[in-house]
Amino acid sequence: MIELIFGNSAAGSLSCAKSMKHGQEIKDTYLLLRDDSWSTTTHWPGLSLGGSPGDVAPLWQSLDIGELDNNDTESGVRLSVLKILYGETPGVAEEIAGLNRKTLDRLEKARETLEPVRIWLSENDPAEVCGLLFICHFFREGSVPLSAVFVSRQTVFDGKARQYLSTGNIFPEDFGSLAQLEEPLAPVQVKACAALWEQLVKENAPLRAVVNGRVMSVRENFYDAVLRANIPDGDFMPAVPIGRTLIRVPGVSAQWLLMRLQAMADDGELVAVAPSEDENPYGGIMRRKD
Repeated sequence: MIELIFGNSAAGSLSCAKSMKHGQEIKDTYLLLRDDSWSTTTHWPGLSLGGSPGDVAPLWQSLDIGELDNNDTESGVRLSVLKILYGETPGVAEEIAGLNRKTLDRLEKARETLEPVRIWLSENDPAEVCGLLFICHFFREGSVPLSAVFVSRQTVFDGKARQYLSTGNIFPEDFGSLAQLEEPLAPVQVKACAALWEQLVKENAPLRAVVNGRVMSVRENFYDAVLRANIPDGDFMPAVPIGRTLIRVPGVSAQWLLMRLQAMADDGELVAVAPSEDENPYGGIMRRKD
């Protein structure tokens, strides 16, 4: 089975989970966050997933951002958008694109072998929802078994309810429990998702967001009001309003919010006071224009 997940960080956590068995001894100290406090354990607390880390296939396309009606998106690699988002750090966009190409080649092979694909996503994260739609369009013909684990649907861990807003936030030990939420995607569901993807491509908006439980095309300034409301008075680092906004708006990309702050500066709404002292794109100092 191919374990498809939309992000390299989430893929690392899932690979960790796939490498462990319930109760297996942990050589190094493992930290657990429970009830807002950290504790340690010497044995793997999560349920066994089966398979191996090699089953995990990351796909980091940022499909909520940028126009869709182009060859770069159709191929699935999306190097041009990745360069816009991560181009300030040399080699990062190319590395992500290379991993995307590897995963897409594996999915292409699955069309022939009919290897099952299990898709992990949050319905609150527009990039992950768009990823599901893209994959359904990719497999719209043929009979590859598809299933999905919607991690945003409330579940219970150790007697307490918890909900994940993104796969990137999942603790490795929780993947085994979340796998119990797996549900097959019927052919009619796959076709419906594929049709919705075609509609989004046709609309070709600069941004997509989850609104009232449905992913839809929106204007590029969709998040600006919330971002502005979280800009502090006086001098500030971009990381401050971005962090505050991420807490309030699930699924929005930190890189996109940084681009919107830069757009506000280009329009004269904000002033760049000082550049970052290192390569941190969220450093530097800005303030509202007087």
